[in-house]
Amino acid sequence: SDEEASTNHRPPPPLLQLLLSRDHTKPRAMASPPVLRYSANAPPVAVLAAARIGGVALTAVPEKEWLHTAAPTLTFEGGAKLSGMASLLRFVARSAPPATGLYG
Repeated sequence: SDEEASTNHRPPPPLLQLLLSRDHTKPRAMASPPVLRYSANAPPVAVLAAARIGGVALTAVPEKEWLHTAAPTLTFEGGAKLSGMASLLRFVARSAPPATGLYG
């Protein structure tokens, strides 16, 4: 009967509800882009160019006080940090859409 069917129907678990409620056809945007800090005397041109080509949002902050030998650093919203050219380039490549061909 209809009454039995309605009592046997359970809502999906919370995680499944969350997954079903999102539109997975569009990439989710980060709350705020990571902050790229680098020496004003030695900008990480490769990282900046790759981010521009790949459409990866970064907030660039040149630091005038940093030595030119200081490694560029990405700081994420949660406080995590990533530094060094190779690591930053890998992050940008993986964050870019596959059609850009930056990763792979």
